[in-house]
Amino acid sequence: RLFLTGFASTALFGPLVGRLCDSYGRKAGTLVFSLLYSLGASSTKSNLLSVLLIGRVLGGIGTSLLFSAPEAWLVGEAGKEGVEASLGETFGLAYAGDSIVAILAGQMAGAAASTRGPTGPFELSVGFLIMGGLLASFLWKENVAGGGGGGG
Repeated sequence: RLFLTGFASTALFGPLVGRLCDSYGRKAGTLVFSLLYSLGASSTKSNLLSVLLIGRVLGGIGTSLLFSAPEAWLVGEAGKEGVEASLGETFGLAYAGDSIVAILAGQMAGAAASTRGPTGPFELSVGFLIMGGLLASFLWKENVAGGGGGGG
């Protein structure tokens, strides 16, 4: 049941999360993703069922943000900068790079699990989530749907 909590919260909050990102900003949505996912990953260190459940709910909401905010930000920025034609190539490169990233992440997660136990990969992910959030915070401009950042 604990495992299904994340899927349920993704299904429940997904439509709302997309609208909030469009209204309040895709950069903000990406930063909230980094925060919620970090909290969810950190919750795996707890022995309390309530903390684990809250962590799964936060992870589910974070998943909804992950599958909406960064991509929408990219499309919005491309529209704002007038480089929509490069989106196909950009997404193609991202798709090709996903498998390489997945292999590297799997190797790193395995090493983290070997040294830190079953919560090691989650602990490791927090560092990457923080780095990603910081990069988005400092390098991205905010954009919202239909506003100053283009549509999406």
